[in-house]
Amino acid sequence: MRRAKLLCLIWAFLLLGGCGNDHNDHLPSAPPLAESSTLAASGLEDAGAPGAQWGVFQSMRQPKAVEEEPQGLSVYVPWGAPVFAGPNGDQPTGSFIPAEETLTVEAADSVVWFSFEGGYLYGEDLYPVYGEEIGQATLTHSLLEQRMKALEQQLPQGQYWNHADQDLPWGLETPFSITDTPCEHSLYDQLYCNLYESPAQGLFPEYDYLCQCLGFACLLSDQLFGQEAPYFFLEDYDGLRVGDHVRLWEYEHSLVVRAVDEDGVTFAEVNPDYEDCQISWDRYFTWDEWDVSYAWDIQCVITRYPLAWDGEAWQPLEEAALDGGETYSDEADWEEDSNG
Repeated sequence: MRRAKLLCLIWAFLLLGGCGNDHNDHLPSAPPLAESSTLAASGLEDAGAPGAQWGVFQSMRQPKAVEEEPQGLSVYVPWGAPVFAGPNGDQPTGSFIPAEETLTVEAADSVVWFSFEGGYLYGEDLYPVYGEEIGQATLTHSLLEQRMKALEQQLPQGQYWNHADQDLPWGLETPFSITDTPCEHSLYDQLYCNLYESPAQGLFPEYDYLCQCLGFACLLSDQLFGQEAPYFFLEDYDGLRVGDHVRLWEYEHSLVVRAVDEDGVTFAEVNPDYEDCQISWDRYFTWDEWDVSYAWDIQCVITRYPLAWDGEAWQPLEEAALDGGETYSDEADWEEDSNG
């Protein structure tokens, strides 16, 4: 652990200037949601896209991992669900869908909120229905899993999230460029690192741009939930869910929750060695291992889920400001938060 921490601090110093390196058992099993037929492929599709003259991969600004979710989804409500007036947690109507109810909902441009004739329902209260069977995972989790699998195909395990060996000008946004060649930051600094533009930049004003681990984490979050989805800070990592972005302070590293259960947590990330931006989807920790290794160093958990479970009911989280509000980027603020 000391060695890892030392390596982290050394590379943080070398790469100063940006990039995230400073400048339900009772439910029967069911088949997965239909696989998308529109996985983004390598190769240029739009000759007029930014960077087309350099052979950049398609759709550099906001590539779509999957098609829009189908409308008219049949869902089951096992324990009852509060009804909201709008697609946010601040507008409960006081009405509830009874337990063990089945109904039809439509996606509200979100994997979190779904509309029906009486208002909006939270996707974590709903379970998809496949014919006569009910899914084991919530509707939100099922859709996120579908998107995760699509992203794993676009950004495969073991590849390098960079544009090495491509004749590209510095500063071009290349979020879906992958190669077989490591970045070798110790030799080339950030020359071959992919860049990504995201509203999440407002949460990290100390960085001039997003790349390496931070850029990758922001890309995954936007692809999973949508770039327009609001950001929230999760106060307790015990409530981690798929897609949450965990930012470490002294290790100066970002990870995205790939899977979580009662035994431990699996993360997706790039650049865990601070040297080559290699893609990983399967870094696993038991909760004991996580507590010892990194839990003490959590700077913040950025989530796109608007509600958190307090043991009895869903509670709305306060939306994070992207224009000068609380960012958890200031060391003094973090020390105050973590100590009190």
